[in-house]
Amino acid sequence: MDEGNGTRPPPPSPPAATSTPPWTINSCQRDPQIFAGLRGEEVEDMFDNRGRVSAFNRWEESHKLLNVVF
Repeated sequence: MDEGNGTRPPPPSPPAATSTPPWTINSCQRDPQIFAGLRGEEVEDMFDNRGRVSAFNRWEESHKLLNVVF
């Protein structure tokens, strides 16, 4: 500090804020079963499975659409 003219150095800038997500993933994401349309496979079972997997993975609607295979 220069006491001769009374000026002070600027205060140090605060540390950069780190962005932390409001949630953490403690387990692996589950993959939905693959539906091939073969004899013995039911479409309703596939929809039920995808509903359970999307709830477990906490997928929003956009994530659900990203995981549909055409």
